[in-house]
Amino acid sequence: MKEALSMLPAMLQADLEAREITPEMVIGAADKLSRSMRKEELAAALAATGMEYETAAGLVEQAITELGRPSLLKKLERELGNDPFTPVEVEKGVWEQYQPLGVLTHIAAGNAAGLPAMSVLEGLLAGNINLLKLPGGDEGISTLLLFMLVEAEPRLAPYIYVFDLPSHDVESIKALSNVSDGVAVWGSDAAVSGIRAITPPGTAIIEWGHKLSFGYVTKSGESEEALHGLATDICSTEQLLCSSPQCVYYETDDRYALLDFAQRFAKIMAQVSSRYPHARIDIHSQSEITAAVELARMEEVLGEKAVIRDSEYNWSVLVDYESGVKPSPLFRNVWIMPIKRENILDILRPNIGHLQTAGLACGDEEYEEIACLFFKSGVNRITLCGEMSRGYMGEPHDGAYALRRYVRRVSFRR
Repeated sequence: MKEALSMLPAMLQADLEAREITPEMVIGAADKLSRSMRKEELAAALAATGMEYETAAGLVEQAITELGRPSLLKKLERELGNDPFTPVEVEKGVWEQYQPLGVLTHIAAGNAAGLPAMSVLEGLLAGNINLLKLPGGDEGISTLLLFMLVEAEPRLAPYIYVFDLPSHDVESIKALSNVSDGVAVWGSDAAVSGIRAITPPGTAIIEWGHKLSFGYVTKSGESEEALHGLATDICSTEQLLCSSPQCVYYETDDRYALLDFAQRFAKIMAQVSSRYPHARIDIHSQSEITAAVELARMEEVLGEKAVIRDSEYNWSVLVDYESGVKPSPLFRNVWIMPIKRENILDILRPNIGHLQTAGLACGDEEYEEIACLFFKSGVNRITLCGEMSRGYMGEPHDGAYALRRYVRRVSFRR
């Protein structure tokens, strides 16, 4: 690996001097890949890595759609406009256009299958050479997708480098950062801080950090449909996505009303959870779940918490009578907390930069007020309960368009 990294600067120099790729070249390759993908075969391959078949089939279907020409054209137009790399005269004799950053390193996260490959695809659309540091547990999915993409369009090969490096190999990751014009980091605050510490000054750091999402239910917005939707958002994703709810706020200051709400929600959790196969939980995650639940049980004796748990330990509803922003131990374990509307800013805003999606169930007359408070608190997405992890092509990610962060806007006179 050290020998390969030592040769990298010269290889990248040659790549940068070569003919540039175009968005059409990338879109054409992705569309060809999309049309060649066989849902059943790929879902079975994913299932062989330990993923449940239904989840795998859903991911493959989503990938087929997102890789298709209509989706990628929409994404490109929405984020960069038509012909983004063609010079546009903005004043007499003054021209502007987008240019790629140049070399873009992706420090990928493994919380969603194939996400590293999709990150590279965005880098390709923006015209960059992409260095991908694979996450642990990727199971070869991203490598396979990128190999198939290059098979569909061999001219993309010089723009994709894949490195299977452990996260503790700081020297090798630093070597990637040293030859990059930008580093896209997917991960925790600690991961972002670690990359920032070893990245040269002047190199763009594009943060896609871990985020926390939540459900919010008012008395007039509560319905069986809304609670069913929240339970689906939790169980279908195992809360592993940044858009999955880790806690649910119920608008009340009455602890008995909160407990009644939690019990109603627990009944629906039992129904919904039974419909979704359970993910395999590693020993570290299981220990976190056990610690959180047992600590809540101890505080239940003091009247500070309440625990409603499935008899087979498949899920739990953890009630905290004090409101706050609280991460969940994941895997169908959710916090329920009270909140008063006038306290939304006080409770949420200290976590600005870490909030992503709010699944909101409220009356029509309440929506504008609550949504405004959410956005002031740092929330980037407000959705219906049941659609928290459902996106659309060209949607901003964590409040920003990815493609715009992977390019520069340059100007020149002629």
